[in-house]
Amino acid sequence: MSFTPLVAPEIKARYPDFHLISIVVRNAEIDVPDAQALNDTIAAAEQAALRDDAQRDAHLAAWAVAYEAFGTKANRTPCSAAALLKRVRKDGSLPRISPLVDAYNAVSVLYGVPVGGEDLDLYQGVPRLLIAKGAEPFDTIQQGEMVTEHPEPGEVIWCDDGGVTCRRWNWRQGRRTMVTADTPAMWLVLEALGPMSAKQMTATGEHLMGLIPALCPGCANRNRADRRVHYISCPLGHGPTFRKNTPLSPVRIWRSLLAPLAYTVDCERPRTVLENERRTKSDHRLFSLSVVGLYQQKTAIGL
Repeated sequence: MSFTPLVAPEIKARYPDFHLISIVVRNAEIDVPDAQALNDTIAAAEQAALRDDAQRDAHLAAWAVAYEAFGTKANRTPCSAAALLKRVRKDGSLPRISPLVDAYNAVSVLYGVPVGGEDLDLYQGVPRLLIAKGAEPFDTIQQGEMVTEHPEPGEVIWCDDGGVTCRRWNWRQGRRTMVTADTPAMWLVLEALGPMSAKQMTATGEHLMGLIPALCPGCANRNRADRRVHYISCPLGHGPTFRKNTPLSPVRIWRSLLAPLAYTVDCERPRTVLENERRTKSDHRLFSLSVVGLYQQKTAIGL
């Protein structure tokens, strides 16, 4: 079943440089809680938090501007990456929650990219990023008690069929789909604005993707042929794209019409969405990396 997040046209219109990476992890049981790759990333993140980083700071500043645009004071409710960076600077270390959460928190601080995690089995439908009307339910805790809040009208929210899963874009996640140490499958989302390029975001996603199998060996098949990292580009609003000076054969045109908004590329060769649906039952994709870009320029993935 496809789990590609949907972005409302209003978001694209208001924030045309927004782009994200979507990662689905299955069989997320932690077998190596003290993986050296995770320890190295946490150490690097804690050291990076104490240093100035022009690229990271420019990206976090862009998030502050985006928050102000929908009426939220970024200094009071900063994006998740800025809040986590501030906490690391104050405490001197990254908060430890669980290995996978620690992994994406470390990547968030290291690159200055908001990262969120949701329990895939508790999610209802596919993720949707949209502008709140104000009546959507949001489950959270106040003074130790579960309560239902509602976002402000005009607020950017992530939601599923059951309600809001994250308020103010990436500020606070709800309790209903919260990731715990026992979560068997999860959806991770990394979000970026203009100052963070697609190349930089891909490197960020690949770093996190490298940590996941180190912690959860079961998320990758033992059959080497099935250990693929899948990149999916969905340039919303654009038709099929091709590399320049490439002859367009009837087969290429036919394939592009079947899947005009999504192409899959793995380590062996490019695939179309239709080809992915024809995979045999033995060809399991236990984790995937999806790059969803809302760029003015077209990507050059090809078929």
